[in-house]
Amino acid sequence: MRYLVLLSFLVSSLCFADPQKYDIERQKIDAFLEVSVDSVTDLKLPLSLLENAKIVGVSGLTIIMDAHGALSIESITSNSIGSPNFDMRKWPLVMLGYDAEIESGELLADIK
Repeated sequence: MRYLVLLSFLVSSLCFADPQKYDIERQKIDAFLEVSVDSVTDLKLPLSLLENAKIVGVSGLTIIMDAHGALSIESITSNSIGSPNFDMRKWPLVMLGYDAEIESGELLADIK
């Protein structure tokens, strides 16, 4: 009986405890370039990262940086993957292999 009371006390103290708070400190950027590729993607890049960088806008946006490699942003739509009736909210599941509900066999072969 004693153990049951102790166990119920521990469980109740864990269940009704205040959630932990994580303070996220925003880093200030001096000068930055704000890029909007589409209606979803807004990106702020510090100008210090973009020194000697090349920005290319072909079917999306590619930023090639000398010291940090390349950053590529591309908008993917259901029409661009060849399956106009596909629900794009499932795209991450398809890319991770959990859902294969795409009509285009060519795209599925590319993913696999």
